Amino acid sequence: MTPRTRTVAAAFWRELAHETRRHAGDERLPLPLRTRLREVTQRALDRSARLAPPVARYPRRRVRRAMNTASGGAGDAASVVVVAVRRPLDSFAPALAFLREAGWHLVEMREPDAPSLAAARFVVTDALDVQQTAAEAGRPSLAVNVDDVFRGYPIHPAGVYAVRRAIDLDTGRAVPMGERLTEGYYRNLRNMGFRHLSAAEILDAAREMHAGISGAWQERDSQRRFREGAMAAGARLAARVPAVAAWGPDEGFIGDGRLAAFQAEGAA
Repeated sequence: MTPRTRTVAAAFWRELAHETRRHAGDERLPLPLRTRLREVTQRALDRSARLAPPVARYPRRRVRRAMNTASGGAGDAASVVVVAVRRPLDSFAPALAFLREAGWHLVEMREPDAPSLAAARFVVTDALDVQQTAAEAGRPSLAVNVDDVFRGYPIHPAGVYAVRRAIDLDTGRAVPMGERLTEGYYRNLRNMGFRHLSAAEILDAAREMHAGISGAWQERDSQRRFREGAMAAGARLAARVPAVAAWGPDEGFIGDGRLAAFQAEGAA
């Protein structure tokens, strides 16, 4: 079987699992039928996992090594903050006003280049490629409105991220943070919608970032627990969920940064 054929076959079984899982949760169906559908779902997931080609994993450990090498320079003493926000800035306005009042010089640009990153103390962004580029340049970032808890987990020890709210479109239920570390969540992604963070939440994260960069931050127990939970869940799910295999822990390492405190407190 060619790699392309394996990819197509894996996608077929994954889609079949998605459909049978959806019906297995329909309480209008008889219990024996729902039980049978759950069994079919599990076999389809197993078959999809066996057929799927290997997933290239994001090299978190390599990025950390590169980050440590690049972390020196004038930027460590600079008051410059690069703001790379691609969506309308309205919800960021209170956070950016706070940073200005705290003494930071904000430089707005859509695509930060290497010299800009080298001159900055940290980055504020809603784009994961910017977050990753900043880390490779040795710069921490505040990344907000991230969709995926694994992909966005910050590698830099001073990094903070906050994810968009996930909403189950079938029920209207807000999905708890802890549930976003489960296989069921990823299997149901097609039925998920996302809600942007409020201006007050982004401001809260900006205050935390400022405190951390200024040396006054201490990791909360809830943040440590979330990081440990993300590492454990990532190791468990990598063999079954391609997105987690690609963006999850790299040999037990997920990152040295943290989930924003306001979200970590509700993650347990």
